[in-house]
Amino acid sequence: MALDKIHAMRAFVAVIQAGSFTNAARLLEISAPSLSRQIAELERTLDVRLIQRTTRRLQLTAEGQIYLEGCERLLEQMDELDAEVQTNRRQLHGLLRIAAPEMPKPLITVLKEYMDSYPNVKVEVDILNRPVDMVAEGIDLWIHIFGPIPLGYISRPIVDLPLAVCASPDYLARFGAPLHPRELSDHRCMHTKLTRESNPWCFERDGESCSVQLLDGLVTNTGDLQRELALAGHGIVRLPLVYVADDIKQGRLLTLLEGWKPQASVLISAVYPSARYVPTKVSAFVEFLQHHAMSLAHSPVSRSKQ
Repeated sequence: MALDKIHAMRAFVAVIQAGSFTNAARLLEISAPSLSRQIAELERTLDVRLIQRTTRRLQLTAEGQIYLEGCERLLEQMDELDAEVQTNRRQLHGLLRIAAPEMPKPLITVLKEYMDSYPNVKVEVDILNRPVDMVAEGIDLWIHIFGPIPLGYISRPIVDLPLAVCASPDYLARFGAPLHPRELSDHRCMHTKLTRESNPWCFERDGESCSVQLLDGLVTNTGDLQRELALAGHGIVRLPLVYVADDIKQGRLLTLLEGWKPQASVLISAVYPSARYVPTKVSAFVEFLQHHAMSLAHSPVSRSKQ
């Protein structure tokens, strides 16, 4: 087995500082014979005797004294370097490039808290509603909404977002509010590619299931556009609650079909290019996402149209 030179140097310094092989072995938590073999192997590798051994004491040779001083300097520098790297790890800096299909308010909150916590990290966010080639595009983290993830990437599920079905008071005043999911087939409903199912919409209530095939209408891959159209009275939307929670709270949108729960959901995942090395700036952001997972999944709903 090849000699671990750094390990052997530490053992050599420990022997001299402790004054004996027995004391040094105790400090290093190894046996004295094992320690003696390490020093002997180090001397064979260097082709020089470092320590004169007697029954009563250890005596450094001239070469041993030179080697001891050099080892102490080198090991001190290595320890300082390790400490500097660890400090740098805690005090993150550099560029973090994030890709996301869009940034609803809770994700913006996560982003703000991350930047406040790590002011030396420069963050770039690319809003990309398409598959991302993370390596070619230099993306560190992809905030992915349900869909196929390219092979070779590593994904960590963050949260499954519940959906809300809602419309504006203006739309409901003109067309009325559906009281049962089947009535959605007579309404203008906007579809999204963000969910596991786009059409039909499926619901459940107290063990009862209902699947509704919707009329052809607007289909997008962005929830923000659907929200704006819903606010403008264009039709009924089924979006993650985090997109519309504030609008519902302020009465700009009203939830529909009380008691019926959409069976679909939107999965948010954190995607990395590789599991072999995840930069600390990336893992720190994912920790923020996980910390806010509950606020992403649950937003209060206070207004409904029955």
